[in-house]
Amino acid sequence: MAHVKDLWLTRDGRETAKYGKGRRWKATWREPDGTERAKCFAKRIDADQFLAIKEKLRVRAELLASDGDGIDPSGWYVYLLWEVAGDDTPVYVGCSGNILARLGAHLGNSAKRPRVGWVTLIRCTSEKAMLAREAQLIRRYRPEWNKRIPADPRPAA
Repeated sequence: MAHVKDLWLTRDGRETAKYGKGRRWKATWREPDGTERAKCFAKRIDADQFLAIKEKLRVRAELLASDGDGIDPSGWYVYLLWEVAGDDTPVYVGCSGNILARLGAHLGNSAKRPRVGWVTLIRCTSEKAMLAREAQLIRRYRPEWNKRIPADPRPAA
């Protein structure tokens, strides 16, 4: 079970030896293989949001791994990162052959993590199809975090 622990104060409010030193909040969780992991944060809200996102990814990974079609998380995927506030435009469109590792890299970024509310995954049949779909969605949405807008491959009329 994932949880957040205050490293500066005990449960009854007494100061610990670490009081005022380093990051205060420790987020602890278990990986799917049973390994316990932890990461420390300066703010409680960051630790809570990090664990919430880890939980979303864990549930999504379980759904992908248990899908009746045998969907493999290491297949070709295009993904859209949507903001918590959520309007009609994703903040980022990307693609990957290892979707869980790629999303973990995005959500490990403390500046981006609080803004990401959910992720949409689109399974593609090949790398070529994945790259074409990513380019199409970047041109369509022009997401804030995408620096490069791919050229339209269709000839000008």
